[in-house]
Amino acid sequence: MTNRFAHRLLVPAAVALTLGLARQLPAVVVHGDGGAAVDAYLSCLSEFGISGALYVAKDGEVLVEKGYGLANRTSGARVSAESPFLLGSLSKQFTAAAILALEADGKLTVEDSLGRFFPEAPPATRRLTLEQLLAHTSGLPYFSQRDFFESRPRDSVMREMLELPLAFSPGSKYLYSSPGYTLLAGVIERASGQSFEDYLKHRIFERAGLTRTRCLAPSLRDTADLRLVHSYSSDHDE
Repeated sequence: MTNRFAHRLLVPAAVALTLGLARQLPAVVVHGDGGAAVDAYLSCLSEFGISGALYVAKDGEVLVEKGYGLANRTSGARVSAESPFLLGSLSKQFTAAAILALEADGKLTVEDSLGRFFPEAPPATRRLTLEQLLAHTSGLPYFSQRDFFESRPRDSVMREMLELPLAFSPGSKYLYSSPGYTLLAGVIERASGQSFEDYLKHRIFERAGLTRTRCLAPSLRDTADLRLVHSYSSDHDE
């Protein structure tokens, strides 16, 4: 395969980093006593550095649709209700949903081993089941040792993940593992015959009505026009 992964697609932390794309919405909605209470609380949090966009509805009525805090600490740009965010490791839930969709479509079962899809894997990794990868009980480590944001050919990424040493006997413990979800993304490609991005778009996002959600490809440099909320980790600029 000749396409390249960025971390934003399916290397270590997120597997399918997705975002809400901008659309035309009312600038601010704060409705009723309930909406006012939520707005007061989030406004207070924003003074302590919390940033986010919030949508709250009850019984079909929108109570709050508003952005809070800074989208970029350098420029001072503020978050709006339309601001698109990177989802980080919350994107793992989309990868898990795609695996279950493939099971529903008869393309795999969660009891399958990695060896079904990666016969070239080392013996220890070949025996891991998809269920263990989904549940973070495979024994694979938290992260690989490579640069977190490095972009590399997909096959190279898969080989690295398959060759990682196991930290414990599969199924015996829990250890949050991003490499496990990288491998699940590779399984999705091999089981579906589609790229990870295309499968997520057509089988998950479109069917769920997630018209503003997408995978980032091939890198953040291609998304400047989307006005992404700038990414920070505590006080570190990412």
